[in-house]
Amino acid sequence: HGEGNDGSGKLAEEPISRGFELKEHFGVAICPGMEESDSHVNGDFATIKAFNMNNVAVISTIMAQTVALDSYNEMVDDLLGNFAKINFT
Repeated sequence: HGEGNDGSGKLAEEPISRGFELKEHFGVAICPGMEESDSHVNGDFATIKAFNMNNVAVISTIMAQTVALDSYNEMVDDLLGNFAKINFT
C-alpha cells in the first residue's frame, strides 16, 4: 500500500486541481454469442462475452496502467525539459 513520507498513508499534499485529472476513455462491447476465447482487449477497446468480475479486473488494470504510464510520460517530459534548460545555460 502507498504511504507518504510522514507515514500518513497520503501520497499527495493537495488534491489534483479540477481540469488536471488524468482520465482515460475505454470502450467495452458485450457480445453474448461469442466464444470466450474470442475476447479481445487493446488499449482503447474490449470485446467480451460477459461483463463479470474477472473482465472488470482485467479492464480496470489495463486502464490503471495506461493512466499511470501517461503520468510517468508527462513527468519524464518535464524532467527532460528542465535538463535541456540546464544544459543550455
